[in-house]
Amino acid sequence: MSDGPDGGAQPPGGAVQIDPSNFKMPDFKKIDEEVLKPLEEHQVNRLKQLHLQQQGLRALAQEKVANEVGLHQEQRELIKHIMEDQRKKTMDLVMQMRGEGGLSPQALGEEMKKQREAAEKDIALLLSDEQKEKWEKLTGPKFDFKGK
Repeated sequence: MSDGPDGGAQPPGGAVQIDPSNFKMPDFKKIDEEVLKPLEEHQVNRLKQLHLQQQGLRALAQEKVANEVGLHQEQRELIKHIMEDQRKKTMDLVMQMRGEGGLSPQALGEEMKKQREAAEKDIALLLSDEQKEKWEKLTGPKFDFKGK
């Protein structure tokens, strides 16, 4: 081993070792606050709407969103089950991709999109008309994220 920049031993090949005890997670709440500071209230509200639109109905798995829409406990449990099922299917697809003769990255993306759409459809079936109206108010006017 050779000497590293601090005079200590460095692994062969010059790879730098990182001490995990020195790693500190960023304060995402503080970062969010700083990013939102220059925005006006209506801009912050629209940003929240767009964030929910991008997540789709899967956002109902979040407690705050579920509360705002007025989900009942049984609906929350069913949504949790749908989301867990989607995660398992996604992991299966990733394993297929890694396997010999598995899925291409493009095919993986297409299959994952189908799974997300199926989960959204299943979640939508759980909502009452009143809850759908609340969701529509939370998400605001539709935005085309594709930029077409």
